Amino acid sequence: MENKLVVFDMDGTLIDSMSVWKNEGLKLLQNYNITNYDMIMKKFEIMSASQIAKYLTENKVIPATYEELTKLWCSKMLYRYQNDIKLKPYVIEVLEKYKNEGYTICIATGTPKDLATEVLKRLKVNKYFKEIFDETIVGKHKADNDFFAKVIEKMGFKPEDTIVIEDAIFAVKSAHEIGAYTIAVYDEVSKDLEEEISNFADQYIHSFKELL
Repeated sequence: MENKLVVFDMDGTLIDSMSVWKNEGLKLLQNYNITNYDMIMKKFEIMSASQIAKYLTENKVIPATYEELTKLWCSKMLYRYQNDIKLKPYVIEVLEKYKNEGYTICIATGTPKDLATEVLKRLKVNKYFKEIFDETIVGKHKADNDFFAKVIEKMGFKPEDTIVIEDAIFAVKSAHEIGAYTIAVYDEVSKDLEEEISNFADQYIHSFKELL
């Protein structure tokens, strides 16, 4: 039995939702009559959703507070989580594999825990995860360099005994830099950064089938 930890990201990794986050964000910007939203939402490739919300509000791109924008954005995502967002192929098979091999499994996500719990329960995979960490629980933004170090510490493991599975370049990079084994997952939203992400990943996969 392996005494190791596997930390999964959720959006864009376990579930096919990054394009939904982006599209809902675009709709919000359009509601505020923002004309350069394509350029702004390009930041999705290198920033977390919370960072984007912070950027838009602190730079007065939109007339709303950070709290107002994130609440509205998350309310749009809650409906999608409850109704139509799906797991990526072979996710359940990989979760079963890690479970049977004795790994401890958790989630570290930039999405609020209550939203994450909602979609994971609907997709019937919440039973696989010992903990679900969001930015509030960790006390760090997902893009902070020590976000994963804090998650791993809270789980009682060391980075060298941890696998981090992610789709975002900033997350793969920070996990790699603390010494965790990093598996980068292809996602359509970040496809233009595939080569750069590969530079920070110990392994790059286009499908979870590759981990079986």
